[in-house]
Amino acid sequence: MVPRRKRPAIADVGVAELRQQVRLLAEASQAAMNARKMEWAELMYEGLCVLAPHDPLGPLGLAEVQITRRGYREAEVQARRAIHAPNCERRTMAYAYFLLAKAYTGQGRNPEAAKALLLVCELDPDGLGAELARVWSDTKHGAGADVSRSACSAHEIRDFIGLRSPGGFR
Repeated sequence: MVPRRKRPAIADVGVAELRQQVRLLAEASQAAMNARKMEWAELMYEGLCVLAPHDPLGPLGLAEVQITRRGYREAEVQARRAIHAPNCERRTMAYAYFLLAKAYTGQGRNPEAAKALLLVCELDPDGLGAELARVWSDTKHGAGADVSRSACSAHEIRDFIGLRSPGGFR
């Protein structure tokens, strides 16, 4: 009889191997999302939360799953978890705020969603923020309008969403 090889515990796995496992699990999770296999995706994103607790990728994926399922309250919780993850970079944080805005919108909390979208533009003015500005500009001025990056200013966004608050955004 051949003895079974013992699998190493997470603590015994080297950093490079762990990163590889996290990357593969993230790819598999996204593939499950693309295939609309939400149960599988959710399980794999939960695994990412265990393997990489300081990484925002697991909570971001869980937020996406919940938005797809219309579980907006849980999506809000997961998006906030991603925002506060220690290893969350600016562009990733911008995407987390974008998901937070979707969760707020799903709950009918439009002023809070607008504030979250403002943060997207502040955190990633050349990426997702620029894309939001383009969409807002197309809505306001017609598709294909030539608008500078300044379209992603707080003033433009407030005008677009019709949000007026005496104290401004907090």
